[in-house]
Amino acid sequence: MEGIVYPPPVFSLKHHGLRCLLLVGLSAQPLAAESPLTWQRTEIELAAPPLAEKIEADFVFTNSGTQPVSIAEVHSSCGCTVPELEKRTFAPGESGRLRAVFTFGDRTGQQEKTITVATAAPSASTSQLTLRVHIPLLYDVSPFFVVWTNAEPTTPKQIQLRLEQAGGLRLESVASQHANFSATAAAVPGQPGQHTITIVPTTTDTPTNGVIHLTLRGPNGATRMVTIYALVRSPSAQSKE
Repeated sequence: MEGIVYPPPVFSLKHHGLRCLLLVGLSAQPLAAESPLTWQRTEIELAAPPLAEKIEADFVFTNSGTQPVSIAEVHSSCGCTVPELEKRTFAPGESGRLRAVFTFGDRTGQQEKTITVATAAPSASTSQLTLRVHIPLLYDVSPFFVVWTNAEPTTPKQIQLRLEQAGGLRLESVASQHANFSATAAAVPGQPGQHTITIVPTTTDTPTNGVIHLTLRGPNGATRMVTIYALVRSPSAQSKE
């Protein structure tokens, strides 16, 4: 008896090719390189002391690989935050420190800055560090400048300074840096921390730019200088604003 002859299996080149392409595509996906740097902490959160102008945070790491590692690039998310490294290349098992120096400027409230660290080949990888700092609002000035026009009467104008009680600040001095302006300060009765800065020009005959420094002192002896402005402008300059 003759055996039953079965037809050969039919292969779809279209489907078979698609499967191959999928396999090749999957195998071609690059794997994220694991950083040879092991960080004690990748996130640091700090509270700024009263009147501090900057703060420093140290991110400590160790080369946990078997080969020397070189740090190729370090990028900060803000020019106000400067990363500092004592050296760039670290032997296996060697530890190092990246110091982040954050200068506050006029910033207040919750601040978050990031630093990206990239290592060189053959162990090329990146690590992201995060620094969070709460900067207390210790004072408020409104407005920051007063203006007179040419030939306007030399009527006194005022700027309000409010010191937050939680900061323990006091107004130590008020000093005009221009001979055409005088400035005095007076506490507002019944409003702790509130001060009125009164500014008077000697003359308004000539356009003048004046600077007035307010010196604040904190409970730890630290000081902060706040700058306000007094201006005399021509009517044409006023109309352009």
